[in-house]
Amino acid sequence: MVLVALFLFALIEREARREVQHSGEVFTGLRAEGRDHLPVTSTQLVDVLTPTTLTPIQAQILRRLQLPPTTVYVQPSITPYPP
Repeated sequence: MVLVALFLFALIEREARREVQHSGEVFTGLRAEGRDHLPVTSTQLVDVLTPTTLTPIQAQILRRLQLPPTTVYVQPSITPYPP
């Protein structure tokens, strides 16, 4: 299972770096202090992608990596009992 997770991290990082190289545009807002020109890491990408309302950087990552929107694979919370 750990091997699969490491493979996915490496794949995400590779695709993000390919996108930056292909388009010539960095992911803006991913790093603090205007350091967006540095290579993208999978840890940064995974840290910002959460199943909540998307921030501009989250939407940018999903769009540029051609990933489906979170509504496709994230289910809303279901409360098992009425409040």
